[in-house]
Amino acid sequence: MRYLIIGAVLLAFGSSILAADANVTPETWIANAAAAYKEALETSDRNHQIERFRTAETCFSQAIAAAFDSTNGELSVDAELYVNLGNAALGAQRLGPAVVAYRRALLVDPNHNRAKQNLEHARSLLPEWVPKPDNEISMGSFFDGMQRVVAADWHVIASVAFLLTAIFTVAYLRFHMRGMKTASIAFSVLWLVAFVGGFARTEVPEPVVVVTVPETVARSADSSQAPPRFANPLPSGTELRVLEDRGDWLRVKLSDGREVWVTASAIESV
Repeated sequence: MRYLIIGAVLLAFGSSILAADANVTPETWIANAAAAYKEALETSDRNHQIERFRTAETCFSQAIAAAFDSTNGELSVDAELYVNLGNAALGAQRLGPAVVAYRRALLVDPNHNRAKQNLEHARSLLPEWVPKPDNEISMGSFFDGMQRVVAADWHVIASVAFLLTAIFTVAYLRFHMRGMKTASIAFSVLWLVAFVGGFARTEVPEPVVVVTVPETVARSADSSQAPPRFANPLPSGTELRVLEDRGDWLRVKLSDGREVWVTASAIESV
């Protein structure tokens, strides 16, 4: 009976802590993260420094989660917060999560200079044999944006352009003003481009994932018994493109085009 009572008390205490954490605001998590990060920078004990950076990383992650929870996932988290998360992860010697954070920052703001610089620095920490993406972020973000326009908005653009073409054509026929003729031609060209774009098939880019588990073995097939593809395992921080998802296993492509299989538990999606 004594152990049951003690267990019930501990369970209630743990539940109250979880409830309290769930009610903590993003600003509180950020303040806690900043304090841990500052302490990490000020200590000369390497183990304590890593532990403080890890605490800062956890608090930044909680701040992002709390921000999404407070708006039902509709809030676009500031890119700077992802950069801070990446810096804390890098300080904690967790290269994979750092790369994920920097890439997410660039999804929010493709022109964020600090995210670009820190991502390049993180990539430089990988072994020489690991292929790194070349200018993939800025171009990928641009074409991903074009994909969204093609998928959602081209038909609307075509409709508006067609309407404006008709208005300026009628106005030109009525008033014979050269400017209206020019506007009619310009909007007709826009209508044609949008009309074709709305029906054109475009290739959807493969999802980007990052290895977050150190020493992940890249295999030649989707089996733990399959031979390793490389002499060395993939280090945490390796960026990959997903070609095929089989649940527990993913067929992925490295930046140099080589294809391998990795376990889904070893990677995190950007």
